[in-house]
Amino acid sequence: MKRCSVLAAILCILALLLVSCTGAPPYSPPEVISAPSTPNGPSTGSITQVSAYITGGATSSLRHSVQYRFNWGDGSYSDWSSSTSASHSWSSPGKYMVEAQARSSVNSGIL
Repeated sequence: MKRCSVLAAILCILALLLVSCTGAPPYSPPEVISAPSTPNGPSTGSITQVSAYITGGATSSLRHSVQYRFNWGDGSYSDWSSSTSASHSWSSPGKYMVEAQARSSVNSGIL
C-alpha cells in the first residue's frame, strides 16, 4: 500500500515536470458568460421610428468585462459594445422579438 502511494506521488511529480518542460500553459477553467437581462424598451412603434433598448446583468466567471449586442429580430444586429443600450428602427411593419446577447470582451469568441 505504501509503495503504491510513493509510486503515485512520483508519477504526479513527473507529470508536472513534463508539462512545465513542454511549455504547456497551466490549466484555467473555461469562461462562462451569464445571460443578459431581457431588453427593456418600447413594445410598439412606427416604421422608421427610432426605439431605444437597454439590457445588462451579464457577468463573466473569470471577471472579465462583458460586451453586449442586440438581435433586432429583422435579420440585423447591433455592433458588439460595452454599452448596455442601443437603438434601432424597422423598415417594415410587423412584430419583432428584440433579444440581447453577451460575450467576454477578452475571449470574444465566447457567447
